[in-house]
Amino acid sequence: MNKLLALLLSLIGVRAVLLVTDAFLDATLTSVTACALYILLYVIFSPKSAERKSVTLGRGLLMLVFFLSVSITSSALLGLVFEPTPVDIPLPRALMSVIAVPIAEELFFRATLFKSINSFIGSGWATVLSALLFSLSHSSPPAIILSFILGVLLAFVYRRTGSVWLPILCHAVNNLLAVLHFAPSTLITVLSFFVGVGIFVLIRKDFSQNG
Repeated sequence: MNKLLALLLSLIGVRAVLLVTDAFLDATLTSVTACALYILLYVIFSPKSAERKSVTLGRGLLMLVFFLSVSITSSALLGLVFEPTPVDIPLPRALMSVIAVPIAEELFFRATLFKSINSFIGSGWATVLSALLFSLSHSSPPAIILSFILGVLLAFVYRRTGSVWLPILCHAVNNLLAVLHFAPSTLITVLSFFVGVGIFVLIRKDFSQNG
């Protein structure tokens, strides 16, 4: 319990540092700082690796498509409430968003934070709390809401596979769509919704598995 408390206090410290760096550095350097700090916390606090669970390639692809369908549908619905404000992202920051950020955030929020909370209060609360803290690392209201939804799914994928690599891939593809300013049409949004529902029916037993 002391280690978990130290981890949470360290996360608060990281957020404080990032607020300061955000005020004095550009967004790319702030991202570099965030990635470095998250990886440092992973090195310090990551629990002993759990045994990886057997997941077939087909099952993994289903989880990836399900994740992206939820992301696309949620983004489109949030776009009806919050006015989208596309921002041109410099190439260095875009590369950070697609490569470094997913690796650093998944190593910390799933492989460290989720796993640490799970060892004390179980996977249900660990999923919700890690997703909540993940969402609060973002700034705008739509990003916070979407990040919470995706954080829940990323925790599920991590719990189901026992590996951080599939969550990293999901996270990276999602960030790539954001960097490319992917704006789904109504048809794509509707198709994404029904694809997500169909895949959920196929993998719904995975959601009820503990571990």
